[in-house]
Amino acid sequence: MAGVDMWGERAARAVRRLIEEPELPITGVSMVQPDRGQVPVLRLDMSRRPDVRDLARVHQTEGSGQVVVLARGVRLPDRGGWVLLDIRVTRPVRCRFRLALSLASQREVLEALAGSGLLGVLPDDLPGRRYSRALYLAIEPAATLRAMAAAA
Repeated sequence: MAGVDMWGERAARAVRRLIEEPELPITGVSMVQPDRGQVPVLRLDMSRRPDVRDLARVHQTEGSGQVVVLARGVRLPDRGGWVLLDIRVTRPVRCRFRLALSLASQREVLEALAGSGLLGVLPDDLPGRRYSRALYLAIEPAATLRAMAAAA
């Protein structure tokens, strides 16, 4: 199909689905400041995804493993700009999940992610601020910036 960006269409459908029915709803955002500047930590409702909930523990006990994160910018005519993060863990266990971040309402998160190259995810039902128990994902800053530019 000449002239049709199939990856763009696929990403747009995925973002629209995640907006309408998120598999891991974002229930809170914090910023922590380790050595790399501000790092965003998302609190997620992981009640429907116990495999994602267990990732931080698995990575802490069995080593950091291998994680690939793809960032894609999507502009929806009726919803504005979004960045789709497609997270694929291949070691020590296999798991895949996606997050859609709004350029309008979550710009601070995206800018901190682009600056630090890290994103933390944490179950929202852990009491207190247990940032050491978060799963930290390395995401290439340039990929985040490209995705933000494409979503603008």
